Amino acid sequence: MTESFFLRTLTCPFFQARELVCRSSAISRTRQLAQDYVDGAKKVLQELPHSEARDMLKVLAEDLVARKQ
Repeated sequence: MTESFFLRTLTCPFFQARELVCRSSAISRTRQLAQDYVDGAKKVLQELPHSEARDMLKVLAEDLVARKQ
């Protein structure tokens, strides 16, 4: 990696914005918000009759918040 690439990266608005997001609590707050939605959805799913479709929706919701990136 050359010095000019490093300097361009520091001045690129995308990388500057990415750095600000990474330094803030935005990512952890967003993950928590997603988990809250999943928890709520799972409660609503319990009101539906038991079925394979209901089970699959629960698994899908859990997988969405469990994955990284």
